[in-house]
Amino acid sequence: MGRQNPKLQRQSLSRFLTYVLGVRPDEFGLLADEEGFIPLKELLWALGEVEGWSYVRQSQIDDLLRAPDRTRFEIRDRSIRVAPEQTELPLGPYEAVRPPDLLFHAARRKAYPVILEEGLRPGARPFVLLFPDRDMALRVGRRRDPNPVFLTVRAKSASDQGVVFFRFLETIYLVESLAPSLFTGPPLPKEKEPPEKKARPETPPQPPTPGSFILQPDRRVEPDGRSSKKRKKGDVPDWKRASRKMRREKGG
Repeated sequence: MGRQNPKLQRQSLSRFLTYVLGVRPDEFGLLADEEGFIPLKELLWALGEVEGWSYVRQSQIDDLLRAPDRTRFEIRDRSIRVAPEQTELPLGPYEAVRPPDLLFHAARRKAYPVILEEGLRPGARPFVLLFPDRDMALRVGRRRDPNPVFLTVRAKSASDQGVVFFRFLETIYLVESLAPSLFTGPPLPKEKEPPEKKARPETPPQPPTPGSFILQPDRRVEPDGRSSKKRKKGDVPDWKRASRKMRREKGG
């Protein structure tokens, strides 16, 4: 969007948000709760994908709420809605419907191993969001993971097995949970096995260098250069034995 007078820019944003929040949030992959509120964080993600509106930040919305037409919008618990008297959304419980044959969902890679084991669960939301359009499923999934895992839900089969589907406006379907048998996705990537460590060949003992000697643990070198074995505890040198013998003989 080109540079505009701040007042005109605020009016344009107000009209656009009135449509996004109060007429067709499903066109932007946004689910309003039963009172019409949409999380601000998700609204900003969606606006960032729309040409001409990616500039919108929390500060622009705050400015809008301080403007004379601020009564058009309401904020509560970090969520926003168009005032009930001005919205076109059907407020109240979602409509239970018969789903199409297939619906789609894009899951975070980090959560995928658990999803394969335990099924699709809503997490922080009350429902799992499903879409009849592949591109919209991927678009919404990329808001939480740049490379999400694409899942195909056998919605009609799930409905036949008793799973209740709800619909929000025209393009968002909702379920409380789905068993792993009711959707398909890619296999988990195989974990790379650590490479086997090759055993190092034993280095053969090297012969001593000429003119050198190797110290042995049971030998010591005497001050005169003579080498002798290390005495074991209790051993008596020969000279001591001879001296003791001479003293005994003299004493005798």
